[in-house]
Amino acid sequence: SVLKLTAQLYPLKEGESMATYLDFDFGSGWTNVASADVVYPGWFSQYRIENWDNTQDVAYRVRHKAKAIYNESIYQGLIRHDPVEKDTVVMATLGCIGKNYQDDKVEMVAAIQDEDPDVIFFYGDQYYVNYQHSAAWLEFGRWAKELFRNRPAMVIMDDHDYSFGNLWGAGGVEAPSR
Repeated sequence: SVLKLTAQLYPLKEGESMATYLDFDFGSGWTNVASADVVYPGWFSQYRIENWDNTQDVAYRVRHKAKAIYNESIYQGLIRHDPVEKDTVVMATLGCIGKNYQDDKVEMVAAIQDEDPDVIFFYGDQYYVNYQHSAAWLEFGRWAKELFRNRPAMVIMDDHDYSFGNLWGAGGVEAPSR
């Protein structure tokens, strides 16, 4: 009965709004239900909605208006109901996705969407970039956004996601450099 939603933003410029807004459409138009500060460092907002009715699908959108002269940035999707009517809940699991964070992942995303999983689980090494960490993280969000736009997603980090390849060693061999 608790909805948790995290919105990842691109880095904001000095003077831009440090707030986001969460709206729901229960069938009669958009209603603002909450606002959240943008957390720095990280450029994300987190929402926690108590007493959530998880028996229905609800359209959502997260809004950010950088400055009064700009249009709002809007990301919207669908919060799905808890699929208790199903005998089997389908989870797509992804990890160790690719050495080049700029690889085109369109076909992979389309194939996963065709399977229509109930939940997505990214279990680490979303990218293998031990430099330009922020750019790689944002690129992960760019290609994966259609996977978690309309279904719950869980993301955990592994060594490369922290920009430390083989943090725990490589077969017991001490790394020769950082």
